[in-house]
Amino acid sequence: MKHGVSLSRGRSWLVAAWVVAGALGSGHAREAGQADPTALSLEEAVRLALLTNPSLRAAGGRVEAASGRAFQAGRWSNPELELSAEDWPVSGGGSVDDSKQTIGIVQTLPFPGKKPLDRRAGGMEVRLSEAQLALRRTEIVRDVKAAYARVLAYERLAAVSAELAEVAESTAATARKRVEHGAAPLQEQLRAEVQSEQTRTGLIAQQRDLATARLDLATLLGRPELREVPLSGALREVPDSGLLTAAVPPQLADHPSTVAARANLERARLEQRRARLEAYPDVQVGLAGGRIGETGESI
Repeated sequence: MKHGVSLSRGRSWLVAAWVVAGALGSGHAREAGQADPTALSLEEAVRLALLTNPSLRAAGGRVEAASGRAFQAGRWSNPELELSAEDWPVSGGGSVDDSKQTIGIVQTLPFPGKKPLDRRAGGMEVRLSEAQLALRRTEIVRDVKAAYARVLAYERLAAVSAELAEVAESTAATARKRVEHGAAPLQEQLRAEVQSEQTRTGLIAQQRDLATARLDLATLLGRPELREVPLSGALREVPDSGLLTAAVPPQLADHPSTVAARANLERARLEQRRARLEAYPDVQVGLAGGRIGETGESI
């Protein structure tokens, strides 16, 4: 009887291994066959995310706002119009015609060096906001690719778990029949039923993780109705170890995060230089004319 139990357990593991191998083989077969026309490809998922993601629209708005501030930073302030009435009689029935009336225009001339620094700082702010927009695009593409791969992985795991659950249930049913016919001890049935419950629990967990992964992907795409759409493509069976040993590519020097850091540093330096000039006063020039109310003489 002990030999029979050992043989039964060995068969269970052999069948489980066969199911895993069959699932992997079916994945290759699906990959080699024709693609599902209704399936969502990775390229289409990335396109949808870049088209509908609200954070990208917000980042684009910040670029436009920075461009507007940079345009105004290089301009002088608007001239001011001044109207005044002096020596207005407050008694004796006098009117405004008896006062000295003047009208003029005043323009503030910034201290030399202030406006050029304002223009350069504004340009750096535009460059920073553009780099932040590019960085956000890169992050969205990265997140979509990771979420897409996660869904594919959980689909494979859920499929294998379903096969294992069927095998475990069949093994438990066989063990019950063997016990009923006295061909196996009760312990064999209990072990098979425990294994069946464990595989069923694992299947439920894999299905829950798959639903969560699908919801995460649909949220990134901004299209919740796509959470049940099938995905095309398949995961690599063998990881590319060369990615871990490859040298740092030169493209990292132009990565949006690097560009944003450099622009932020340069803007801080320009603002520091501009702050040093704040102690120097601006100059106001004006031009005015008018008349003296009592005599009507122009001034």
